[in-house]
Amino acid sequence: MENTINLNWNGLTEKQQEFTERIVNNEVLHLCNELVEYASENNNYIEFDNYYDEEDDTYCEIFQYFIITDWLYEQLAKVGACITEFKGFYIWGRCDFGQSMDMNSELKQVAKNIIK
Repeated sequence: MENTINLNWNGLTEKQQEFTERIVNNEVLHLCNELVEYASENNNYIEFDNYYDEEDDTYCEIFQYFIITDWLYEQLAKVGACITEFKGFYIWGRCDFGQSMDMNSELKQVAKNIIK
């Protein structure tokens, strides 16, 4: 008998989906676009770990910035997300928009890494 795993609309198992939603609700703390903009306007350059695509000769474009927990910062580092630490805050640069956060590929990958 073959062991099959049912995946939901988001490509996750039920447990992974629940974990992704917990990440969004408990580990993503606050939108901080204004903080990053303020820092930039006041000559405090914030450098993010950012994926460079050699084929397109571009970096990942960041659309939103979020203050996150240190735990999520460590997990996102493992999946190559755009992250940084600035003045004691852990910040994640989200490179997608127009969809719910629980559909973000980086957060889904964190859930898959934790819940196998």
